[in-house]
Amino acid sequence: FLDNNMSCCPANSLPANPTKSDATPIKVGNTDVFFYDNATSSTLVLVFPDVFGPDSGRTKDNCVKLSARYKVALVDLAPEYVPDLSNVGEWIKARPFEGLVGKIHDVVAHFKASHGVTTFGAVGYCWGAWVVAKYSADPSTALSAGVSFHPSWGAEQLFHGEGSGAKIAESITVPQLILAAGNDPDWLKPGGAVETTLAARGIAHKLREFPLVSHGWVNRGDLTDANTAEAFHAAWHDEALPFLEQHLTK
Repeated sequence: FLDNNMSCCPANSLPANPTKSDATPIKVGNTDVFFYDNATSSTLVLVFPDVFGPDSGRTKDNCVKLSARYKVALVDLAPEYVPDLSNVGEWIKARPFEGLVGKIHDVVAHFKASHGVTTFGAVGYCWGAWVVAKYSADPSTALSAGVSFHPSWGAEQLFHGEGSGAKIAESITVPQLILAAGNDPDWLKPGGAVETTLAARGIAHKLREFPLVSHGWVNRGDLTDANTAEAFHAAWHDEALPFLEQHLTK
């Protein structure tokens, strides 16, 4: 049994919110990728899903919106996904980053060769934000910017123990935007360990807490709730889009 400190998602996280889609993935090696083209852009944003997978909530809808500015690739990185959070610790432990990074390299190489992509960013939800952080710390990363929506960097602690999630920041070389819900860990909020480390190392960064919403709000939150809708709009339009524009525009 995992206590909350050793789980990917904090207590009172929003539940699964599966949606249906008729989008058809392309194959890159053995990996399914949902590709949202933008013929005018040579920039690609990689999107990594939460533990519920590519059909979790608004994940694909958000890709469509983002493709108004960039090419977007939603990477189906780690099937099969979980239906709920009861066994999420076991699921994470079966998917170490070392077993995922080769797939990411293949996706990057494919889009460079086949679509003329020259610049890469990444967006991750929950567990996918851990992937963004790890890939931002990888010596061979292709990224110019990383965005974490309600980050589950705590997944790292299932592999390397207490405190290791914050230590990812010691190796990150890529500008980071980290948007935390009220129930996300303090070390991922403004003034916490991650921000302190990124600042000390001179890595461009911005952290913001959305205290009125819960972990999962950007893709799984109920937009008929005023606080959730306001925080969703702010996360995208006030934070993510300007941050990507700043760091992906050559």
